[in-house]
Amino acid sequence: MNNEKFIAPQFDLNTFTCPHCQVVAQMDFFIPNKIEREIIDKIAEIKYIMNDSLACYHLNKAESERLENRIETITEIMQDYRAYANTFCVCQSCNEISIWIDKKIVYPKPRLAPLPNEDLPDNIKADYVEASLIVQDSPRGACALLRLALQKLMIHLGEDKNLNKAIQSLIDKKRIDENLQKALDFVRVVGNIAVHPSELDIKDNQEIAIALFKIINYIAEKILTDKRQIDEIYNLLPENAKRENRQNK
Repeated sequence: MNNEKFIAPQFDLNTFTCPHCQVVAQMDFFIPNKIEREIIDKIAEIKYIMNDSLACYHLNKAESERLENRIETITEIMQDYRAYANTFCVCQSCNEISIWIDKKIVYPKPRLAPLPNEDLPDNIKADYVEASLIVQDSPRGACALLRLALQKLMIHLGEDKNLNKAIQSLIDKKRIDENLQKALDFVRVVGNIAVHPSELDIKDNQEIAIALFKIINYIAEKILTDKRQIDEIYNLLPENAKRENRQNK
């Protein structure tokens, strides 16, 4: 569905679309508990070497206590740090940091869907963008907004807001191909299940919301963008050639 330019942020994934600069870039995660484990292991190694040194070089009691106190201080700091630390991720494109808790991005507000197709009307884009900002916290709310956006899109295309009627009309007019028909059927079926949840055990969730984002963009690309691009090419013709073409039809 032509979303190669967007990779949703995912915990510990090496590459995804940065929530800051919107560029697909390398991401470096810094996970405090892993760093802590490495430091504690290093402290244990130092202790072993220090005990060896005490035996070999006969460090006096004061020097030994000083080293022990420093090691204990570092250990305590790491334990306190663990209670408050989050996971940080650095984008190698813009060097901005994102913050993750329980493997979910909490800052900045994540965009888990590709940007809306540029040819979508502004009111539909607004619903799409709002859904993209709440999908992590409220997948059901995002799905409701996306179904509303799809209804508006059908109306914008001159079709009935009822998806069943809109799909049949688009098929009759040969405005959609088999893939687009499947996409719309997916929205229709999942929507019906959302209204009548006892019929099948399929619930609105983040996965379904992401699918709806892709479907709206796919529809916009196949119907709106393709038409605009063809019109732009056709408009390169001089007016007399356009008139001749119309007369020959």
